[in-house]
Amino acid sequence: MNEAIVNPERYVVAVGDGGVDHYYALSRWPDLGEQILCRPMGDYVGGMISNASSTLAGYGRHTYLIGTTTHSPEGDFILKTLGEAGVDLSHHNYDDDYTIVVCNIYLTDSGERTIFVGLDEGCTFRFTPEQQKLLNGAAFIYTTMNKIELYENGYEAIAEAREHGALVTYDLESYEDDERHQKYLGLCDIIFVNDHDFAHMAHGKEEAVYCKTLLENGAKMVVITKGGEGCSVYSKEMIVNQPACPVKPVDTTGAGDTFNSSFVYGLTQGWCLPKVTAFATAAAARCVTMVGSRSGIATLEEVEAFVKEHPLPPQR
Repeated sequence: MNEAIVNPERYVVAVGDGGVDHYYALSRWPDLGEQILCRPMGDYVGGMISNASSTLAGYGRHTYLIGTTTHSPEGDFILKTLGEAGVDLSHHNYDDDYTIVVCNIYLTDSGERTIFVGLDEGCTFRFTPEQQKLLNGAAFIYTTMNKIELYENGYEAIAEAREHGALVTYDLESYEDDERHQKYLGLCDIIFVNDHDFAHMAHGKEEAVYCKTLLENGAKMVVITKGGEGCSVYSKEMIVNQPACPVKPVDTTGAGDTFNSSFVYGLTQGWCLPKVTAFATAAAARCVTMVGSRSGIATLEEVEAFVKEHPLPPQR
């Protein structure tokens, strides 16, 4: 595993699409049926996978994004922003039948966040031979099950890439405990999941017990994020429990994407698991102190400086 991670010839491939986030500020969340004024705060490029790819690129890790956009002002905005972040878009696709996901995000003065997410239904894709070659040469493939299953040859492509040494990481947000997701779970090396979706997966089993089952079934790591409670990381060698960094959140949008991609970055550097976990926790904490899903983009030095000002609680 370490040989594939630290090999300088390898890179990260993220599979997913960018979207557009419209931000609005509210004094409070309205009651049902109530009219309330909101203040536009600006438009940002969003999307779980594009956020993660930008964060990885910000650390200096060569990161490709395989996804789809349209010939449109929104599509141009997304690609321009990702390109400026250093993401390699040489294998990205155009499809004018695709619908770019648009989210409306409302922030209240108390820090409460509500998101309305548009749907991107109606399109399926195929990995091209050139994209398959790119996947096969990756150190990590970072994606979601919902995204990879939109590719008609997605299962076969991921399986082939793993045979070439790529490590597959899924963000299991919106995991469904059904046959289709179970199939893709069997191709996952590193599982990222929040505590809500983990509880849905585990069906009442104790956390350590179910993580042991996942590890016995082929996963190399299970990473459970727990919001303000921190995170727990399970591998066959150790368990790391990291309390959250004590900061006042301004906007939690993108915190999970920042954590996951920062965790992957630490693994590509060959760091030990406790150091990887601490770094990802600090990066996510820094992200929530600013507005915008892309606020997690930073250099390694900026995250290290943040840790000096906001020391992490000891791991357990």
